[in-house]
Amino acid sequence: MEIYEKVKTIFDKVLGDEKISSKEINELIESINKLNLDMKIWCSGDEARELMELCNEFEKNVSTITATLSMLAVLKAIREEIVLEDEAVGSFLKKVSNALNMFNNAIQKSMLLPGGVVLCKILKPCQIKFSLALPQYITLLPIDVAAHLSTLGFVEIIEPF
Repeated sequence: MEIYEKVKTIFDKVLGDEKISSKEINELIESINKLNLDMKIWCSGDEARELMELCNEFEKNVSTITATLSMLAVLKAIREEIVLEDEAVGSFLKKVSNALNMFNNAIQKSMLLPGGVVLCKILKPCQIKFSLALPQYITLLPIDVAAHLSTLGFVEIIEPF
């Protein structure tokens, strides 16, 4: 029953206006994962054959809970309503938030050309389509690719002004 109380507490915080820590979400995900693995082991045993409906329903519920929790955590990160710490969830949410910020900056500050491409300067060697792009090379990239590569430090989106 303890896991359900944790789920309720986290969902209350995520849905409410409270700031929440990514560490709290990470701990809940670890607890859900452990419970899910325990249930999978139990459901694979011979004694659980008559209770397969229960096992299937449990798996569906865990899937719904984790998907909803993930989406809400990303939304909180975008709104900067979550304290991002140095663990798996915090690291992931920082990357998602950085990618969205890069995308927004590209839309606002770069020159978006027809076809949804932006002018970029290569910072690190990388392969783009079938060509090797070397540092200082200037190229046009689709805005989504440019934002992603910019987040990873491979390109800089050129701001004309």
